[in-house]
Amino acid sequence: MKNKSAFTTTFCVSLTLVFTILLFAVSTGYSQINVGNDRTLCSGSSLKIAASVSSNIYKIEQPITFAPIAGTGNSVLLTDDEVSSGFKIGFKFAFFGAEYDTFYICSNGFITFTANSNVGVGAQTIPDFALPNNLIAFAWEDLDPGLGGSIDYRVIGDQPNRKQVINFKNIPHYLGGNNVTVQVILYEGTNIIEIHTTAMPSGGAKHTMGIENALGDSAFYIPGRNNAIWSAANEAVRFFPQVTVVWSTSTDPNIFATTQIITVSPVITTTYIGTAVFPDNSTASDSITITVYPSPTAGFIYTINGNTVWLTDQSVDAVLWFYDFGDGHITNKQTAYNYYFIGGIYPVMQVVTNTLLCTDTLIEMVDMTHLGVDDDVRNIFGLNTYPNPFIDQLQIEYSLKKAAQVELEVFNITGELVETLFSGRELAGVQHHIIKSPTAKYGSGLYLLRVTVDGTQFTKLLYKLD
Repeated sequence: MKNKSAFTTTFCVSLTLVFTILLFAVSTGYSQINVGNDRTLCSGSSLKIAASVSSNIYKIEQPITFAPIAGTGNSVLLTDDEVSSGFKIGFKFAFFGAEYDTFYICSNGFITFTANSNVGVGAQTIPDFALPNNLIAFAWEDLDPGLGGSIDYRVIGDQPNRKQVINFKNIPHYLGGNNVTVQVILYEGTNIIEIHTTAMPSGGAKHTMGIENALGDSAFYIPGRNNAIWSAANEAVRFFPQVTVVWSTSTDPNIFATTQIITVSPVITTTYIGTAVFPDNSTASDSITITVYPSPTAGFIYTINGNTVWLTDQSVDAVLWFYDFGDGHITNKQTAYNYYFIGGIYPVMQVVTNTLLCTDTLIEMVDMTHLGVDDDVRNIFGLNTYPNPFIDQLQIEYSLKKAAQVELEVFNITGELVETLFSGRELAGVQHHIIKSPTAKYGSGLYLLRVTVDGTQFTKLLYKLD
């Protein structure tokens, strides 16, 4: 048996498990709420406000649905009895009343929010004043990733619903065997902790699963799994701070919502107050002011002269203009016209922007059926996009009369190429494509889909929502 000092200076992380019990640790002085920084909003729009709350009293649920998130993140290389350098959580995470943005992974089956933590060679019975503290233990014992397996972490999702996902995959115990596979998930805003355990064979050794505060005087653990012999497979557990959030405004003390995340659409500048009510009836409050900017008003009239439609701008407080004529032609000129080659009814869209970058949109249907429809001059029909507006993904469908060289591109409102969805030859018949919209590429707003068929361009205006 190797000699391991209980006070070696290095660190460790991990994840796991499942149970339903209420445990209490009294230290309400650390309880807090944060509703974020003041923000701005264009009139007629809405936004989400998320309250990040922390309490030193947690509830444990076991079992919950076992559903580890698939995928692999940033690799972490650790050997026996080693703690990683600090990694960014990706958002503010409240743990026992304190906020953290950095975590450390220990090879011995726990993560900590304290730098230069002890490695904790063997499991402790928590709470314990002895180091390490300030930790989430999923399979705390003597593990050795130097013998095999992998450790990784990553942030997924969009604000205010991001998650930090940490994986221990097939990590052996010291001297090998009894490999551990666990996933820990930290939730933004709610500060919930989930541990999803695929495999945690004890091999006859004692392990700990639970959470402990920075002082080592308060902890919540899974019954029967606090420095005890236990095994687990394909199960999950959740730790979440016990708190109720209520919302009011600075001008109206009446409660209008009781959820941690709310959606608001103020018509004037408004201060929202989030109040956290803790199990001992103590409270903590924080406020956020949403400054409402006026939006411009879109407006235009049109006149038809043969094949040409002339647009006269009648918008108010606009400094930028964008028109989509519905036939593949666009312009950013304030006074615009378009020449139509094919008869039909066309949706003509105007999007205006003011100096505060707020926008407004108007669509008018322009009847050009007097031109007649010449089917021979085009090869594409039925260019449809749905749902539009869209949130996560958008379907694109159209028909080709004959085989053609096709290119599908998406541009933002400033004309920059966001991505090329397809470029190649397609056969005659109905065609389908999908836009998926990760935040890295698509924020909320307007986009232009351009479909080029054998050199002829057609466009559609797309709307991306949060």
